Amino acid sequence: MKSFVNTTIYITGGSSGIGLAFAKLLASKGANIAIIARDKKRLEEAKQEIQKQCINTHQNIEAFSADVCNPKQLYKAVPAMIKRFGEPDVLVCSA
Repeated sequence: MKSFVNTTIYITGGSSGIGLAFAKLLASKGANIAIIARDKKRLEEAKQEIQKQCINTHQNIEAFSADVCNPKQLYKAVPAMIKRFGEPDVLVCSA
């Protein structure tokens, strides 16, 4: 399998289901993960679950709250994600 060390991956719908499972898998391969979803509480719980899968202390795991169906929320969240993480290497649309 390809190395994902130092790869930046954005995942919509990353607080549950397939998005969360994929985020955990990629974190276990060394990726930096930014998840985006609506529910702040579930995002924080998901972030903690993903962090447990990290293979080194240099990985960044962040959560951003936004409804991907709401352009105004996305136009606010995505620039914040890019400012913090840089542009993504991979975008996973799982919402």
